[in-house]
Amino acid sequence: VRLGPGLLGDTSPFAIIRGINGWGRQGWFCLQLIRMGEGQEPDLKMGVLKAVGGFQAFEKKAAERYKENYGY
Repeated sequence: VRLGPGLLGDTSPFAIIRGINGWGRQGWFCLQLIRMGEGQEPDLKMGVLKAVGGFQAFEKKAAERYKENYGY
């Protein structure tokens, strides 16, 4: 799971690209576990950017639910 090969890969000279790849990989695996926990099949075609955005959205909703239920 990465943006692409070469300059877009894990050995990119650009820290932001390496960061997006790392966040994307983490988000990808977490979203797959969430999907499976909900009885869905993993989305093996999910890309890095969709994983980053999807995981951030999931975490934001989870934080909002926590705040509503427990104060903060």
